[in-house]
Amino acid sequence: MTDTRQKKTGGDERVDRSADIGQKNDDVEAPRILVVGAGIAGIHAAIELAEMGYPVVLADKAPVVGGILTQLDHQFPDNHCGMCRMLPMLDRDGGPQTCLRRGLFHERISFLPSAEIVDVTGSPGRLVVDIQTTPAGIVPDRCTGCGACETVCPVDMPDPFNAGLSRRKAVFIPVPHQAPLFRTIDWQACTGCGACVEACPTDAIRLDGTAQPVRLNDIAVILLAEGAALYDPSETDLYGFGQLPNVVTAAALERIMSGSGPYQGELLRPSDRRPIRKIAWVQCVGSRNLTKGADYCSNICCMFALKEALLAKEKMGSEGDAAVFYMDLRTFGRDYQRYRDRVETSGVRLIRCRIHSIQPHADTEDLTVSYVNEQGRLQDEVFDLVVLSTGKRGHQAYPDWSRKEGILTLHGTPEITDIGDTLVCSGAAAEQVMTMLRRLGLPRTSTMAVEEIKPETAEQKPRLLIVLSGSGIGADILNRESLRQRLQKQLNPAGILFLESLDELRQVIAAASENGANRLLLVGAHSGLAMKPYLKRLERQTGIPFIFMDALDLGRPDAATAEIVPRTEMITDKITMSARQLLCRLSLPGQLRPVNRAALVVGGGPAGLAASLALARNDVPVTLVEKTARLGGNLWAIQDAAVRAPLEKLAAEVTEHPLITVCCHGAVRGSFGRPGQFTTRIADSSGEERSLFHGVTIVATGGRSASTASFAGGSHERITTIYEGEKIISDPLSVLAGSPPREIVMIQCADSREEPRNYCSRICCLKSLKTALAFKERSPQTDVTIFYRDMMTYGESETVYTEARKQGIQFIPFDPAAKPLVRTENGTIVVEGFDPVLGEPVRLEPDWVFLATGLVPNGDNILNDVFHLTLTRDGFLTEADSKWRPLDTGTEGVFVCGLARAPVRADEAVREGRAAAMRAMRLLCRDSLQASLVTARVRPALCCACQACIPVCAYNARHADKSVGHIVVDPAACQGCGACAAVCPNNATILGGFETRGIMAAIEASL
Repeated sequence: MTDTRQKKTGGDERVDRSADIGQKNDDVEAPRILVVGAGIAGIHAAIELAEMGYPVVLADKAPVVGGILTQLDHQFPDNHCGMCRMLPMLDRDGGPQTCLRRGLFHERISFLPSAEIVDVTGSPGRLVVDIQTTPAGIVPDRCTGCGACETVCPVDMPDPFNAGLSRRKAVFIPVPHQAPLFRTIDWQACTGCGACVEACPTDAIRLDGTAQPVRLNDIAVILLAEGAALYDPSETDLYGFGQLPNVVTAAALERIMSGSGPYQGELLRPSDRRPIRKIAWVQCVGSRNLTKGADYCSNICCMFALKEALLAKEKMGSEGDAAVFYMDLRTFGRDYQRYRDRVETSGVRLIRCRIHSIQPHADTEDLTVSYVNEQGRLQDEVFDLVVLSTGKRGHQAYPDWSRKEGILTLHGTPEITDIGDTLVCSGAAAEQVMTMLRRLGLPRTSTMAVEEIKPETAEQKPRLLIVLSGSGIGADILNRESLRQRLQKQLNPAGILFLESLDELRQVIAAASENGANRLLLVGAHSGLAMKPYLKRLERQTGIPFIFMDALDLGRPDAATAEIVPRTEMITDKITMSARQLLCRLSLPGQLRPVNRAALVVGGGPAGLAASLALARNDVPVTLVEKTARLGGNLWAIQDAAVRAPLEKLAAEVTEHPLITVCCHGAVRGSFGRPGQFTTRIADSSGEERSLFHGVTIVATGGRSASTASFAGGSHERITTIYEGEKIISDPLSVLAGSPPREIVMIQCADSREEPRNYCSRICCLKSLKTALAFKERSPQTDVTIFYRDMMTYGESETVYTEARKQGIQFIPFDPAAKPLVRTENGTIVVEGFDPVLGEPVRLEPDWVFLATGLVPNGDNILNDVFHLTLTRDGFLTEADSKWRPLDTGTEGVFVCGLARAPVRADEAVREGRAAAMRAMRLLCRDSLQASLVTARVRPALCCACQACIPVCAYNARHADKSVGHIVVDPAACQGCGACAAVCPNNATILGGFETRGIMAAIEASL
């Protein structure tokens, strides 16, 4: 059966949608940016750029935003979802939502789903992008989400979203928690039978899957953030994936454990739905495998497995058994070693080995895992389920058009990285976009103006315009005239307007002007989140402030009855409740606060240098305070020329930039103020103090190499740190010049990854490997042995580990309970340990022992007190959220980056500095700050200044003002969490948008 109502577009026709994609604001003059890839990296970059005032087109091959994160419910280390913390912290009304898993709704971001770039032509600043988009097959403005189409669809197929563990139809909901909860058609599975067309009550189905060409004109810059695909373990026949139903991927286990998954969160195995009691994880499937051309580590798999093992163990209870089979457990994040300890303490078994094979057990659906245990014997163990930890799929390259000038990428090749690292990379990439736009002469025209919303006077009586939009409000079932009469009786609004589509906004503008409306309620069968960006457009075009607008979602109809909307009476009640609350809404508190467009950067190491230069390149005056005599920090201790050269260039550029004032031998004496307006006292080398006025602060105080007395460190001149070993091999006139060493021993994790310094420093393993290779290159006959716990050569640095093994460097693993012993006998250095591969003790008498001691932060308690910073137990500065806001502190306007925050490599520190600058520029791009709708305010007459609300504020947005005798709220710093209102004993704190009289009016309307 064919659908005679469908509209067809010729396949060769180019549809120029440049005017309606990413150009929602009629008065936008800023250049447009295309971000390709709507995973975490793309979303974050798009938000960062949109908050700077740029219109952004966010395109993805998928029909929804979110990437792989849409399938995950939990992220380590807190095992919760925190995507919402990526949302705007300033100007929160520009992205009016609370959950990013439901989609991305921002007035300056347009999402282009099911899109693939075909070609890019033109020049930077005027790029022309040709795209093929696959139609959803369902008209959004006509669809009410009733589900009748899915009910009658005859197709039954595995659901890729649930890793094939459940079934779905050809017409389906791509992600169960998206808003609006729309359906799309899988054209490869669609039979074209037309059953869905006949069942649809609103004529929303279009059975034409022909790809539609779209051309975007005048794109200034393109940012590629597509990420990497996951490895398909069916290519590894060793483990039986695809043949053994109880061998699954880590992504599949996420869906098994998810409440929205195929088993509603119960831990059941796929073959027989039997409760799982014993699970094995197999690491490095498709990664670290030379036979597969995968000489790399995929970064996330170890922590991913540890998280899953911990969650599964909690679900299985004390009787459950979880085992992780690994080569190296790479817990290289700042707090990840303690997470590993927590997992091990919970009873999860961590077994270092390579799995030999996985076979069916006897005549059951259990699985036999064969491996060589630590005693060197082959061992068989039976499990209910085996989970394959799969990393990225091969070395994927970007397409040919990506090499065109004006196109930037997050990485040289698509990568999978930890969420925090991903946000840093995307933030740094967004800063690159800004720099490129400035180089092209296409900066944003000016600072973002904010119009002050004056409090209403008694003469300004609220006049409400009600706008009902979408086919779900049509005359098919609902009697419009009856609804109009009821609303007039209940609310007496200034006007009531019916629209067939949200795109008919010109009618709203005319109606608002004609009726003198100063309140607007937009009602539809759409998601309220999807409607709110339209309100931002109407704010500019009607003059009605955004805080006096609201969007009401009438909800989804019942799929069984296929009703479009509830009864007219119920519609009236819903609208009346929302309208009464809107009519009682108060103006925003406080006046506009001007932003001082200058920055203070504390610390002149790689991170501080990068942050300073990024800000200065975007016309922000910077004062850089460095406590030592010269800039560079740990730059001057780096021996690797390839690493050192770009840092030296960076330091030179900072020194020469006219907008950067460098204060060496400087110190910060005190600081006070609020976001956008800080005053800081700094002292120069003579001790003379001056006041600096600035809008943001970036703290990049760095770190240093740690010392140790373990492994006989310091007891012999040739038992020293790896940093000294690096200097020795780099100096042609060193003590090695005349007599190359016969034997060298390196010992990793000296006083690291155990209390009290229980973290990985990220740099030590790679530094040891490079130093060892340098010794072998200079003296091939030198024997080099490295004692290690886990080699942390994550990402592409795995190739260095591979090369070290090729060059004959010996590696001996050890456990913290059985460390190698180092001592001297009659002036000879002796190292004793146990080699688990040989299964016997080893005794070495090396010429040198180099200890990898790691890094510690440059603690400065005075500075921490000045900026109200908190510390981790290891002395690093605590960020607002290690995953989702890794460079923000708890105080808006103060940011942290580099070694002050966590151990990082030099290139990572530079990237963090640039990303921190981007975070700072979100604030500095504004000429003033205005509170958002959901902001706390204090009623002075009721406030007793008990200060109970101050310690519960997570954003340092409240303080006691003795001059006025009550608590004062900083509306720009307040994030509207409501903790202050919860603890206030006098009801003196209220939350904007949730005023008591508005809530009570809504309750009364409902009754």
